Amino acid sequence: MKLEEIRERSIAELQEEVTNLKKKLCTLRIDKGLQKEVDAAEFGKTKKLIARIKTVIREKELAK
Repeated sequence: MKLEEIRERSIAELQEEVTNLKKKLCTLRIDKGLQKEVDAAEFGKTKKLIARIKTVIREKELAK
């Protein structure tokens, strides 16, 4: 997801996306613990996307 796409969404949609990504991150951790095949880079990508979305949410809150 590109930054332009993130900025086009509303705060409610972004908060929902953060929740979904946190669930995905939790699932990745569980799969890793169960020794399933997990792409290690996916952890970093998911964390960075969560951070980007939270940053845009904060920017929109401060702009009000």
